[in-house]
Amino acid sequence: MIQFNCKCGGAMSVPDSMAGQVEKCPDCGRDVSAPSAPVKFRRSFGEQVSGVLAFLFILLALPVGVMVGDLFADGVGFVVGIGVCILFISAAAVQSAITNVLLYLRTIANN
Repeated sequence: MIQFNCKCGGAMSVPDSMAGQVEKCPDCGRDVSAPSAPVKFRRSFGEQVSGVLAFLFILLALPVGVMVGDLFADGVGFVVGIGVCILFISAAAVQSAITNVLLYLRTIANN
């Protein structure tokens, strides 16, 4: 179902098959064009994997950073540990960006 509003504020809904067609508003009687149905996408396997990797990078950032930091002397270990955390979070951001670019490109290709 496509749900939309008339200019008068009246709520309207039509089946997806009526996208782009004209309907009368039940409140004011004005002819209103139903908007096109939203395009629904399922994420591809690659996009799902990319999202899972981003989640894992964020989940592991602090524990791995602490473990790596413990391998070094006190002053250096803290800096190295923070660096590893930043590296993991940056990797998550890159994975998320890749997923969004893939979704955008697929949206453009289908229009």
